[in-house]
Amino acid sequence: MHRLKGRQVPFGYEETAPGYVKGVPSELAALTIAINHMDTGEFSQREAATWLSEKTNRGITHKGLAKRARLGVRLYEELG
Repeated sequence: MHRLKGRQVPFGYEETAPGYVKGVPSELAALTIAINHMDTGEFSQREAATWLSEKTNRGITHKGLAKRARLGVRLYEELG
């Protein structure tokens, strides 16, 4: 578990206790694929966001996806 760095739970994570989050492997994997599709020019930001929302049943806007692509897929380091 990792301490939440803001008010909103980021895409690819779920809140496990108030103020704490953990990664959702299937969402993080789909996020990586969507970002790769954007990087190769296969999908636009809007197309990638739509694909990702349909794939994971969790909404994300094209602006939110662009921000995650800029910040990186993993916002929290996994403790091992």
